[in-house]
Amino acid sequence: MNIKLVVRLGLGCLLLTGTRAQAGWVDYFGAHYGAKEWSSVVRTHSFGVTEDTYESLSNKLVTELQGYPAEEDLVLIVGGLGSGRDPVSVASYLDAIEADGAERWKSNVRQRAQEVANLAGARRVVWQIGNEITSQKYSENLHAWAGDSGTVMSFDETTIPIYVEYYLAPTVEALREVSKEQRQRIPVALGSITNFGNDDAPGWLDAVLDYTIEGRFAPSLTGRKVNQVVNVITLHYFMAGPDWEERLDHVAQTWLRQGGIRAVWSTEEVGVNAADSGYGAAAAIRIFARGLSWWGPRRFPGRVIFWGQDRGEDGTQVSDAMTVVYDAIGDTEVSLASRDELPTASGKADLEVYRFLTADAGKSLLVVATSDDEPTAVSRLRLGDASLGQPAAYVFDDSGSQPIETSTEGVEGSQVDVVFASPVEVAANRSLLVILDSP
Repeated sequence: MNIKLVVRLGLGCLLLTGTRAQAGWVDYFGAHYGAKEWSSVVRTHSFGVTEDTYESLSNKLVTELQGYPAEEDLVLIVGGLGSGRDPVSVASYLDAIEADGAERWKSNVRQRAQEVANLAGARRVVWQIGNEITSQKYSENLHAWAGDSGTVMSFDETTIPIYVEYYLAPTVEALREVSKEQRQRIPVALGSITNFGNDDAPGWLDAVLDYTIEGRFAPSLTGRKVNQVVNVITLHYFMAGPDWEERLDHVAQTWLRQGGIRAVWSTEEVGVNAADSGYGAAAAIRIFARGLSWWGPRRFPGRVIFWGQDRGEDGTQVSDAMTVVYDAIGDTEVSLASRDELPTASGKADLEVYRFLTADAGKSLLVVATSDDEPTAVSRLRLGDASLGQPAAYVFDDSGSQPIETSTEGVEGSQVDVVFASPVEVAANRSLLVILDSP
């Protein structure tokens, strides 16, 4: 028996937009500022607006938008308060909201949403309201504008009223007006939560989603909870860490399908620091396996969008690792092997070992990964299949993608071992991928 439905993101898109047929594993992954053959969604800051006089999209941006594949999904950060990093820009935005009751801002959002919708064609567009809204800079600049003596910190719950009342609520109100005009729902994503692996992050997320909107600048939303007006929870930088599963379990059990929430995505993973240090590919393989193993069997719509996917030396990039997977199996439906079909690895018991079966490519993928910095030597992987073709194995680390010499060896009963010519060390900065012909 296999645990099927690993790749059912088509269902998630149906919940959000009313369209999209089921597709393969690629539907789980995305990139920034450009489409990849191994991704189905692009996230970009390029299409946002400001609180100033509205300016239509430049010819360059029109060409960029229309150049994406016809069914590529787009996550567009709306602009405005944005990442909240520049104190002058933050003050300018908030002053403008107060000056006219957010009327110009809402007008600009409506015009941009209409303009994008008219150009997007079949491409689904999700508007994300803010980026890393729990950062220390957000706290610092909001307190500075308010002129209060609040403590500056990451995950500062005292910033929630300003984020919601001055930014999220008026933006949602404007997008809803466009949705009504076009008779098509525009999905809304909560601003991304910085470093969701931090112990303070889940509490901040719970607080903002449970916040009741006063509606000073969005009267139509007065009395609504934030969880009722957003559709996607977006998180950052936790999928490579040790507590990734605990974090996802919390979000899913607490918020998924509550109010308007229909999906949980990570809109930035790996990042430029890891990529520039040579560990982009190693982290990507670990996140690839974790994402597919968690979202799929639960039938929850999930997505991972890599940041810095083309950073680093050749062979060490996120794109290098994801391309190896894509070249091996294409964009096919994938299922997670059941417990009795999962391989076991020599070495420490806490190694993560995954096996994914492809529906139409005649192959399976094995991934061995860990968040532990201490390396573990793996000499063989034991499987329950009696007949397997020659495996192709790769280690991803800061030296690039390295092919590993392997063989298969029959053992007791119907079991077979994938044997490595030399023990392979697996650690947080070193992941192992094995591609097998299915029996």
